[in-house]
Amino acid sequence: MSAPALDVDAPPVWLPGTYTRPVENPDYSEGDRLIKLAEAVFRFEQSDEMRLDEWQKWLVREVLQKYPAGHELAGELVYKQVVVSMGRQNGKTVLGAVFALYGLILMIPRAPR
Repeated sequence: MSAPALDVDAPPVWLPGTYTRPVENPDYSEGDRLIKLAEAVFRFEQSDEMRLDEWQKWLVREVLQKYPAGHELAGELVYKQVVVSMGRQNGKTVLGAVFALYGLILMIPRAPR
């Protein structure tokens, strides 16, 4: 039996109590690229691959959303700073590693000169 397809554009039923709603028609391509890269390069001792949980994918996509084409800031990240607060043992270390990977590899074209 195969797992149901994940609809990444549908809001999850467990949305956080407080968060900034996305801009209209956001560009999630940056987050999608990072998720694909992270799942390709990270490995754990317990298994041959790493898969982010649904909520982690949602968070990565929301944090790295860009303004859509046609917007005066098209292609720029919507958020310059993000605060993520959650309890212990909930996957923050994995998220930190994923965002560090973004900063080291994918963010380079936009890095200040």
